Amino acid sequence: MKNVFIHQRSPHLLGSTFDYLICDTHKILVEVKSAALKSNDYAFYLDCPSARARRQISDMIRTPYSRKIIVFIATVPGVCAFRPNKNADPELYYLLREAKKQGIELRCIHVVFSPPRILLLNPDLPVLL
Repeated sequence: MKNVFIHQRSPHLLGSTFDYLICDTHKILVEVKSAALKSNDYAFYLDCPSARARRQISDMIRTPYSRKIIVFIATVPGVCAFRPNKNADPELYYLLREAKKQGIELRCIHVVFSPPRILLLNPDLPVLL
């Protein structure tokens, strides 16, 4: 994506607040989630049920924007992929599957804090559903 800029921070749509509305040639709705759990070789989101996250994903599915992206940020070392934590919130897991079916991009980047730096280990960590 070239010439991208932040059009709006914290846009309110359908009762939810999202992280960004960015623009290139079109408006793109972006939600960012932290994947700070690790099990085996996988980064996970989330650690407990979240009504707010379920509402955001459900509302994102219904928004009229042609391009929507959920970005997970994996912050734990030694992972090879990202997975939603189905055991913590099965409903959210199924909403993410539906989001993907509806064309919402599910992306993950892998970063770690190694003082004094933040290292980008993988800008496109696989997302497994």
